[in-house]
Amino acid sequence: MGKDNIKEDLRIRKTRAAIKDALYELTREKTYQEISVMDIAQRAMINRSTFYLHYKDKDALLDALAQEVLEDMNPIADAISEENLRNCAKTGAPFPHFIQILTYIRENPAFFQLILGSNKKGSFYLELSQEFSPKVARALQGFKPDAIARTYGPVALINALSGILRKWIKNGMVEEPEQLAALITRVSLAVMAIDHI
Repeated sequence: MGKDNIKEDLRIRKTRAAIKDALYELTREKTYQEISVMDIAQRAMINRSTFYLHYKDKDALLDALAQEVLEDMNPIADAISEENLRNCAKTGAPFPHFIQILTYIRENPAFFQLILGSNKKGSFYLELSQEFSPKVARALQGFKPDAIARTYGPVALINALSGILRKWIKNGMVEEPEQLAALITRVSLAVMAIDHI
């Protein structure tokens, strides 16, 4: 790759970072619906036409941010295993992937507060559910839950988790990730009717 390409890539990354930061800053002042592309461009100190070189509209920007978050969370979903779940069920410790998810959210509050106040929260949590559900279902296979828990449990868990996450974010993430992970673990074990190992 030539020097010109490297400079261009760096400029693109800097511009996209400025756009992203501008959106996050603006959400402290206005709701997502009140923010315009012009607001974002002015805050990022770019022309509106420059914004449109990178994103079709503000929803496309939000979709790109959501995709980045889902990619960041993918390794957490991949690490869910039956062995981890069994160890936690035996010891009463919170599932480690819940602690990781909550820690990630606490370290990236701007995105989650933004998504919570947008018209995209349903689609984001649906995508999150689609990412985690099959991996949770795979990890739970060895527990031999009954047919109803096996059929509806993974969906119930993901929906319960997304509801708890939304409430936690809305309340300012006061509780420690470990505290909330312990609650989510207890709910998960109950939903899946796992009272034996």
